Amino acid sequence: MLKTNSKQVKEKIQNWLIEITREALLEQERQDVSQIEIQRQPITTADKIFQKEKTWEIDHYGRQQAFNDWQTGLNGTIPAYKLVLYGEALKNKIMEWLEQTEVEASKYDEEATEKLFLWLVYREFEALLAKEQKQSKKQDKDNK
Repeated sequence: MLKTNSKQVKEKIQNWLIEITREALLEQERQDVSQIEIQRQPITTADKIFQKEKTWEIDHYGRQQAFNDWQTGLNGTIPAYKLVLYGEALKNKIMEWLEQTEVEASKYDEEATEKLFLWLVYREFEALLAKEQKQSKKQDKDNK
């Protein structure tokens, strides 16, 4: 079993997040989002939508709680939760990321599994967002 903070786990989740975010954003055909933005900075693009849709919750409950609410609600921008919500799929996704056995995964009840999933997705969303913003600043600096 891999630790939740291992480089391998982080990379798996990040790759998965980028893939599902790009797909969802491209399917939505939003007027406020260009395909170039989606390809170059899918997480930054999703974050703009998140902030627009959840401003009040972010201000009142904090970013992580608002993100979790966004994931468990009718969010089509990053359908992470919807893609694995049903049945054993949530547990299986965590097992895949952490390379867990059934025995290791059975230590978590349904609520703990959901909390872990949401935490991992939120953590890597924030890490990817920081990475994209850093790259964007570097590109802006290089272009000057």
